[in-house]
Amino acid sequence: MRVLVFILLLFCIPKTWAQYASIDQRMEEALKQWDAGDDLEALLVFSDVIRERPFFAEPYYYRALVYEKIGDTEAALTDFNILLELNPYHSEAYFARGLMRYKMGQYESAIDDFKVLLDIPRGETVEIIYRRPTYKSGVDKILSRQNEQIDYLYHHLGLCEQGLGRHDLAIQYFTKAIQINATEPDYYLSRGKSLLILNNTKAAEENFAKALSLNPYHPMAYQYLAELAKESGESLLAEKYFSQSIENAPENPTAYKQRGYQRLISKQWKEAHEDFSMVLNLEPEDVEATYYLGLSLEGLGRYQEALVCLQRVTTRQADHLAAWMAKGNVLYKAKNYQDALQAYRMVIIYQPNHKEAYYQRGITQYRLGNQSAACADLHQAAIWGMNEAIAASQRICN
Repeated sequence: MRVLVFILLLFCIPKTWAQYASIDQRMEEALKQWDAGDDLEALLVFSDVIRERPFFAEPYYYRALVYEKIGDTEAALTDFNILLELNPYHSEAYFARGLMRYKMGQYESAIDDFKVLLDIPRGETVEIIYRRPTYKSGVDKILSRQNEQIDYLYHHLGLCEQGLGRHDLAIQYFTKAIQINATEPDYYLSRGKSLLILNNTKAAEENFAKALSLNPYHPMAYQYLAELAKESGESLLAEKYFSQSIENAPENPTAYKQRGYQRLISKQWKEAHEDFSMVLNLEPEDVEATYYLGLSLEGLGRYQEALVCLQRVTTRQADHLAAWMAKGNVLYKAKNYQDALQAYRMVIIYQPNHKEAYYQRGITQYRLGNQSAACADLHQAAIWGMNEAIAASQRICN
């Protein structure tokens, strides 16, 4: 009997080896297809392998990464969950799932994943047969027991706490990350951001400056320093910092938008127009930038172009009250009073107690010779305490 079993094993083992060699080859081919940008073909191969070997863990990991890349986060989470049932010590899966949950705003769940990584006993390893360069997988960094970066985990725990508004705890995690690795500028920026929210401005500025000393070309460090300068009323310094941020990262629309807003409130219409135009070159669907571009065009006296921008805003976001108000104001300046009335009316529909809209509609009614309608709107705005409406009502209606 034993001899028979041994003989059967001799026949089965080569077949099993051949099957695994075939799976190995198909996995490698799928990864090459993924690297070449053929996500769907790679997905089909990983799915075929899973159907044939449902208890083989690795295909779930890579299929989850493909799902995440193509935007199917629910399917990705399902695969990560199955994988971690099959292999509870799969560090890469915990980390990738934690990152995905963080990006989705599922901060509590992300914290759970990152904490598991901290708690997995040392010595437990994960053998990744089909390791790929991390910059191609959609995962920022890969952790393993052999190449552990605990500071990176603490930083992400801090980011999650920051997302939950628990800034004291976030600062503790950022500080732990810095204690382990004091040369990473992002850790100081994150800690400075939480300190700033807690109104510890001096400490926040010190952290931003430290980040800048570690990386003199870090665009976010300049952006945070610019925000501090703006809050303290140093508009010229703020613009200087924003400009430096743009110089270091010209493809980042945020710095253009922030500098543009700074220029807008300083009535630098031409410069603001240039900045918001650049934002829309980089992000054509940015509603906020379209709105501000309209305001800069209004400041330049280019009313028709301003109206085009503001119309785009209200088309994309019908309840954008500021855009309706701006549209009414531009139409009023262009002496198109009837259309201005309609714009102010839209504001009042969305917000019935909008005193500025009542005031502007009242003034517009007066321009059209509608005395009683003008006084009704001005009286209403005056009741809500708008000083300009009180003065206009006394002048027009008495």
